[in-house]
Amino acid sequence: MPYDGDTGLRVAIDAGVAHVTLDNPPVNMLDTTLVNELHDFVGAVREDERVRVIVVESADPHFFVAHVDLGFILNPETFAELADPDAGSGADESLLNPMQKLILRLRVLPQVTIGKLAGRLRGGGNELAMALDMRFAARGRRIEGAGHEPWWEQPDAVCAHLRQFVQDTVHTRSGPSASPKASQPSREIAH
Repeated sequence: MPYDGDTGLRVAIDAGVAHVTLDNPPVNMLDTTLVNELHDFVGAVREDERVRVIVVESADPHFFVAHVDLGFILNPETFAELADPDAGSGADESLLNPMQKLILRLRVLPQVTIGKLAGRLRGGGNELAMALDMRFAARGRRIEGAGHEPWWEQPDAVCAHLRQFVQDTVHTRSGPSASPKASQPSREIAH
C-alpha cells in the first residue's frame, strides 16, 4: 500500500474514507518529515480511486499543527528541496514555495477533505486547515491560531484562500476550471 512506512502521519482507508492522523511529536511541526510525507500522500491519494473522502486529524489533542519548522530559516536549501516536482496540482506552481505548493495541491484534490480540529493551529498549520474543504471542532476544545485569536479570524490564512476561491468562481462561470471542486458550492459551515 502506498501509505505505509510514514513516521509523521498515519493513513487508514475504510469504506472510501482515508483517515489521516498527523503524528509528528511533540507538536506536529511541519518539518522535513511531515511536509515530505504530506506531499507524498497528496500525490498518491489524488490517483487512488478507492478514496472519496479524506479526514485529517491530529494524534495530539493539544496541537493540530503547530507551524512550519523555523529551522528552515537557517537552512533555506532544505526548505527549497521539500516539494515533489512530480506531484503537481495541474496549476502553474513555478512561483510558489514548497509550503504553498503543498497547500495548493491539497486544496485541489478531487476528494472531499475534512479537518477534525483540536488544539493549536499556528502559521502553516492554520494554512493547512484552511486548505481543507470543511473544518469541524468540538465545543470546549481549544482552537487557537497565530497569537491568541481564533483561526477563523486570522486575515492571512483567510485572504490567501479567499483570493483563490474568487478566482475559481470567476473562472468556473467563464469556462472550465483547473480545480475539480471549484464548481461545487462552498461547504463552509459557520459555527
